[in-house]
Amino acid sequence: ANIYLEKKMKASEASLWVRNVQLAVFGIPQALFVLFGLERAALAASGPFVGFTPTVWSVVWLRALGGLLVAAVIKYADNIVKTYATAVAIVLTCVVSSVLDGSRPTRAFLQGMSLVLASVLLYNRKPKPSPPPLDDGEAAARRQAGRL
Repeated sequence: ANIYLEKKMKASEASLWVRNVQLAVFGIPQALFVLFGLERAALAASGPFVGFTPTVWSVVWLRALGGLLVAAVIKYADNIVKTYATAVAIVLTCVVSSVLDGSRPTRAFLQGMSLVLASVLLYNRKPKPSPPPLDDGEAAARRQAGRL
């Protein structure tokens, strides 16, 4: 599914803003259903922004910026980069939460984290350049000298 999405986004000439609106079309009906279907009484009594503290607004802004960032990564990078960015974000979230609230990751999470970090390192490793091919004269000279 991600590869098909990447193909469609890179083949299109639409801007990131148009693409984000197209992607949001799937989430808006669900949000409206929850707002008007399940929370009708709270909406009528207090309005749609009841309980929105500065912390909630910061989460809303972070999610909006994250959506723009995902669209930009899909448009200008590739699917593998997006997948690795997601995995590294999970690792960083674990590290930050460990520092801030003192939680300890499980052994399985630490094993998975080490696999993620190793795969990122292996994916970004530059291969050693191969030596240039020998022309016929050099190869014959080395064979005669017994070095090949």
